[in-house]
Amino acid sequence: MFGIIVGVSVILQFVAVFLSLRIIKITGQWKVWGLISLALMVIGVRSALTLFRLIVGEVSSSTDLIAALLVLIISALMIVGVYFYGLNYASITALTKTLKQRESQLIDAQRIANLAIIEFDFSDNSVWWSNELYLRYGYNKAEFSPNYANVFDFVHEADRDTVKGVIERYRRSELSEPLELDYRTLGNGDVEICIHALVTSEKDRTGQIIRCRIVSQDITGRKRVEDELKSREEQLKLVMSVNDDGWYDWDIAKKQIYFDPRYYTMAGYQPNEYPSAYEEWVKRVHPDDIAKTEKASSAFVVGETSEYDEEFRFKRKDGEWMWIRSRTKIISRDDRGTPLRVVGTHTDITEKTIAEDKLKKNEEQLQLVMSVNNDGWYDWDGPANSIYFDPRFFTIAGYEPNDFPHTFEEAVKRIHPTDYLEMEKVLRAFVAGELSSYDEEFRFRRNDGDWMWLRSKIKTVSLNNCA
Repeated sequence: MFGIIVGVSVILQFVAVFLSLRIIKITGQWKVWGLISLALMVIGVRSALTLFRLIVGEVSSSTDLIAALLVLIISALMIVGVYFYGLNYASITALTKTLKQRESQLIDAQRIANLAIIEFDFSDNSVWWSNELYLRYGYNKAEFSPNYANVFDFVHEADRDTVKGVIERYRRSELSEPLELDYRTLGNGDVEICIHALVTSEKDRTGQIIRCRIVSQDITGRKRVEDELKSREEQLKLVMSVNDDGWYDWDIAKKQIYFDPRYYTMAGYQPNEYPSAYEEWVKRVHPDDIAKTEKASSAFVVGETSEYDEEFRFKRKDGEWMWIRSRTKIISRDDRGTPLRVVGTHTDITEKTIAEDKLKKNEEQLQLVMSVNNDGWYDWDGPANSIYFDPRFFTIAGYEPNDFPHTFEEAVKRIHPTDYLEMEKVLRAFVAGELSSYDEEFRFRRNDGDWMWLRSKIKTVSLNNCA
């Protein structure tokens, strides 16, 4: 029995020595675990000697038996202790490694998102900030250590009192809820940096705020884009207001349309009075125009036509019809070239259309009168040397409309040479203002070569034009 106890003790002691050496290799803690290994080695050697003496019959006293039992118990405890220490150390090592990985990931995420952290500890007035702030302001830890006195020097002078005031209100517990804050700081070389920050606090058991934390994001790039976009939008609104145009943005892929405020107001509606939807537009297009307009729109959307430029009637809020010219430009296409997004304008051409209709009616009436009187007419712009001959001017002489160019020289070619000499003198005197009227008769060559007699009467309609 005694021999078994001593033998087990020897085995356990050397196992403990082996485990201790493994821990030294893993942890690198030579001082502590080196002494423990040495002590275990000494006890193991002594136990081995005891075992040897037992084998040769030199050990048999009760004292030796008690000593062997104690060594066995100590060895067993050492084995258990070393084993659990190893497990605990492995767990701590794994957690430490994971923590370092997470910290590295957090730093990378902060750098990508331009995030940085400042923490104010009100218990000792200390300030801590993250590595990202050193990069943001061009310092390293050896050159600069943040404290309550210098940390606000980085804040833009115009915003410094505001930011410092917010921190002081947290210190006095006047604020406790999270607060979003926008301000400017000065980076390396006094470069202005725009910051968007979230301020949070931490309380002790009594409810007193003991810490305040600012998580800040550099939004300089985003701010620059937003300012540029705002400037462009203001320019667009100005141009549209000058042109009296409204505009729309049609995302065909998402089936979404945006109508700008002028799009509504030019037709008497309040902005957003009806939903921005294609169906709402269709409701307000004149029934006689919708088929033509939708056909042109569909052809444009599927890529059959390269442009969209249509005129149609649109119902105003008061029920009256206004004339609209709608023009569209493609902003993006898919891989097949089909439009995905377009922007367009609505231009009020009501007055222009009414004037054109009136002019057209007047021209038709004039043509009717001229046909009854068997007259043709012309509009002569002297300085520009251009003449417009109406169709009747050609047909009364047997020509087709526009058979010859609309110029003074072409008309002269067809006037009888004898008549032109006298006619030119009178015409020059009339143009010079020496005569108040022009009323001449002359021969004009017909298309078939015969001569016909014409009577020409001219009236001045402006200092530069005659008719």
